[in-house]
Amino acid sequence: MTLFPTARLAMLAFCATGLAVATGAPSSFTLAQLQNPDEQTLQELAVAIETIGLLSITDWEAHTPSGTTTAPPFYGALSDYVACARGPMLNSASSNTLRRIEMEDGTARHTVATATVGGTLMPLPEEVTVACPKFAAASSDLREAVDAVGLAYTQVLDTLVYNGSPPSAASSFVTAAQQAESLEHFHMFVQEENTASRHNSAMLPLHTDIGLFLVMTVAEYIDLPTGDRLAGSYRLHGSGLVVEHAPGQRAAPALPEGALVIMHGEAATRWMEAGAVKPKAPLHEVVSLDISGAARAWFGRMYFPLADAKLHLQDGELLDDAIHNAVDAGGLTFGAYHQHASEAFRRGLGHSASAAGCSPSAVSRHLGAARELADAASCKAAGKFFCWMSCQAIPKKARCAWSKMRCRNPKNGKFWPANYIDKKTKKPGHCYDCIVQCPKPGGGWSGV
Repeated sequence: MTLFPTARLAMLAFCATGLAVATGAPSSFTLAQLQNPDEQTLQELAVAIETIGLLSITDWEAHTPSGTTTAPPFYGALSDYVACARGPMLNSASSNTLRRIEMEDGTARHTVATATVGGTLMPLPEEVTVACPKFAAASSDLREAVDAVGLAYTQVLDTLVYNGSPPSAASSFVTAAQQAESLEHFHMFVQEENTASRHNSAMLPLHTDIGLFLVMTVAEYIDLPTGDRLAGSYRLHGSGLVVEHAPGQRAAPALPEGALVIMHGEAATRWMEAGAVKPKAPLHEVVSLDISGAARAWFGRMYFPLADAKLHLQDGELLDDAIHNAVDAGGLTFGAYHQHASEAFRRGLGHSASAAGCSPSAVSRHLGAARELADAASCKAAGKFFCWMSCQAIPKKARCAWSKMRCRNPKNGKFWPANYIDKKTKKPGHCYDCIVQCPKPGGGWSGV
């Protein structure tokens, strides 16, 4: 079966990857099918969950912005967010509600964050509701639709994975949706005059998400001078999402306009009990797009496990002492792990692009090594080694001590980050071939 079996594949080239990638449509379902699936629908969902890890939920015509017949559902919330994010109040020197981060390709991302806790949608920051009442009202409709999708989808997961009977409350997807925390982000991406464009980089590098799954909108593009929606031939390369379904083989899924998209993350298998169906967390990146003069708007909600869900170790994992002690004491809980990683999530690293959310686990095309995009501290918290802006798993019987390991490119002998600092940005660049290596006793280097 191909990645997108229902679609005719066409070839596109994206500057961020240098690879030819196919475009196609993932499987689509309506909310009614998700809430009351028959046997055929359940079979189709199981295939999409196990082989792709990506699907879209359509039929949202009731959510089309009032006064228009051309804009897709939920466009109002996203366009109103762009107007809000560009307004004077949120951009004043005294405001700290709107968070700005420069992405890998130089694009600036402006974020408003909120959350859902214990099944209750938390309000937007007060400053946003005061400054942007139109956006606040439109966002409620979008967030409630996402909430309905998430709850219905967790019921499907409990049915398919556990035949309707999860082995414990901590392993129930429904219980997680009803009781655990979910993080939500509205993002606006723009290319600012003072931001250097680096189109040889992906906006967000290859990764997998850390949560159970992400429910997100398809990105919308708004012309900044006029405020008009960019559509049809003016729409820039679709969503920008590229999925890798085999080493070197990537697909740009044709996501239906106005749909809500579900994408699985690592937690669906790492923090939940195994069952009849194993959700796939797709490797994906968001390519660098020329959006000068336009804004790219997106919303996503990342669902997390319960705090007492326990980590399921993979064969060959090496844990540092703190994590090892937690595991030996009865298992590392997601709550304990979250203490180390939540700050990165709240900065938006878990939800970074128009079609992705991200605490990544990128895969080396050469070694298939699982990686997580983070920083050195969160890597260590996860029991992994920081290498090329990501966390790399280490075998249990490593050839050298942790302190002697280095992140190194075996093709040219250079070390990351020291030999990869960009002279202009003063930041370390990409090293797609870098791996963790150990020094040999007689000289030279070898794998760990």
